[in-house]
Amino acid sequence: MSGLKVRIQTNDFKACLNFYTHHLGMKILDSRDGNDDRGVILGFSTATTGEAFLKLAYNDSLKQYEGLSL
Repeated sequence: MSGLKVRIQTNDFKACLNFYTHHLGMKILDSRDGNDDRGVILGFSTATTGEAFLKLAYNDSLKQYEGLSL
């Protein structure tokens, strides 16, 4: 896949996946469900080049942060 990719790590994978697929209408283009690697790549179309993609990854050790940091 080539294009803009953004990665989001979450400890509430199921809720995030539901939001992006059911509420925003994104499609699952690829998925992984291994012991140490659980995540999906989402897109608005099934094209795999020239698009923007979102990688949603499960991470159970996220720390709490206040505010937004870029």
